[in-house]
Amino acid sequence: MANWIYKLPLKDIWNRSETKDGDMPIEELSKEVAKRLRNLKLPDDFNDEKDELADRFENEVEDVEEFDSVLSALYDLADTPLPTPKGQMQHKLMWIETF
Repeated sequence: MANWIYKLPLKDIWNRSETKDGDMPIEELSKEVAKRLRNLKLPDDFNDEKDELADRFENEVEDVEEFDSVLSALYDLADTPLPTPKGQMQHKLMWIETF
């Protein structure tokens, strides 16, 4: 188990997406993820990677496979270990809230 320091809230749109049998097209979901990612305040060290992923969500996603590919890269970023005080659970960058 980890202790995520930041949170990217997607729960409200995640269940509406067509990937979950909802009515939100994958392109719309992807653009909303990009918007929320851009608005997320992270340490400066992560801004370039965050913006690159937001660009990919906005410009590269046309189907579920492409969405999943970019989402996988986002999960990789989210799982970045952060400095953790001795005796605490490992700190990681962010929780991606989908449920």
